[in-house]
Amino acid sequence: LVTRLIDLPAGHTQFPANTPTLVGTNHLYFTTVGPNAQPGAIVRYDLDTGYWTNVFNFVSNLAERVLYGRQPGYNGMLEWQGDLYFMTRQGGSNNVGVLARYSTISNTVTKLLDLTGTNGLAWGSNSGSLAAGTLVEKDGRFFAYYPITTGGAYNFGTILRIRLPAPELDLTSLSGDEATQTLTWAGGYAPFAVEVCTDLAAGVWTNMASGLTNRSVQWS
Repeated sequence: LVTRLIDLPAGHTQFPANTPTLVGTNHLYFTTVGPNAQPGAIVRYDLDTGYWTNVFNFVSNLAERVLYGRQPGYNGMLEWQGDLYFMTRQGGSNNVGVLARYSTISNTVTKLLDLTGTNGLAWGSNSGSLAAGTLVEKDGRFFAYYPITTGGAYNFGTILRIRLPAPELDLTSLSGDEATQTLTWAGGYAPFAVEVCTDLAAGVWTNMASGLTNRSVQWS
């Protein structure tokens, strides 16, 4: 059974051309190419209600084109901690696209990198890329990898890597008895430090351990 869910109008939201990305359990996000005069948007679709919302428009004026890029539609979006990472086909300081991050919390776009084009330029050009990026954990850190179709030293493409922010720290347990205590946590990037305060009213913290590579510490 196939169901038509929404009908996008002409303008910024026309020409969706990538795989939607699920954020949480209810929201699908995708980008559109749009016509040249209205060069694309970021759209959110609500699975529960069936409604869609245009959450961000890319525009053609020079200042915003340099700041946010334009026409992101052929690349998918990679989600990390509520942020969506993507590339545009045009815009940025060199007008050959940008690598950017969209915050689903604040509905804002932040440019991370200006692509530089071809002819041996390191950051390449995204004009023909259809890549959505891949999330990889390596040596306890998280990265996003993006192939770029043109540019690089030989003008035949390159791969960019984004070092992603650390997951939020979460203290998972404090256990033990009067003799020995064990503190365990999740998230963050090593090395870790643990501080102790014996008088919360005074608010003085002292360093108990530092340079930790594991996400737990035991003391007596």
